[in-house]
Amino acid sequence: MKEDYAHKSILHTSDFILTIVIVVGGLVEYFLLWHWSMPIPEYLRIILGITLLLFSISLIAKSKSELNKAKQPSEPGKPTTQIIQSGIYAQTRNPTYLGCAILLLGLGITFNFYSWVVGSLFALVLMHVLLVLPEEKYLSAKFPKEFSEYKKKVRRWI
Repeated sequence: MKEDYAHKSILHTSDFILTIVIVVGGLVEYFLLWHWSMPIPEYLRIILGITLLLFSISLIAKSKSELNKAKQPSEPGKPTTQIIQSGIYAQTRNPTYLGCAILLLGLGITFNFYSWVVGSLFALVLMHVLLVLPEEKYLSAKFPKEFSEYKKKVRRWI
């Protein structure tokens, strides 16, 4: 292993992927000549959307809290110092990425933007391919036994 990090650029972060999908989705919604309306009453749509938003923010905050508690950097180009297995990381191996996808889904439902609802699935696929797979390869090489055991105990997503 020649590099001691999974990602070397800000372009390989969930923040970047989320921003791109929000901007592109917003432009698609703005420039569409017609607007699709979700087939549920507006008050239910808003309640569901806000619930998803609150859940996603909680998920991301818990993830960041566990990283900070363990003094684990999450910026690109920084080495992983340990496998965090406590808190939310005992439930899912990728709480930040899952939270970002749910955040986008919640935004799409709240604001009735189909492009963000569909974009949440696209973002999840992008995060899986561009972030999760390289991270898992890196962690398997750096912490072979510990990461293998962790993968057996905790699911990748939910």
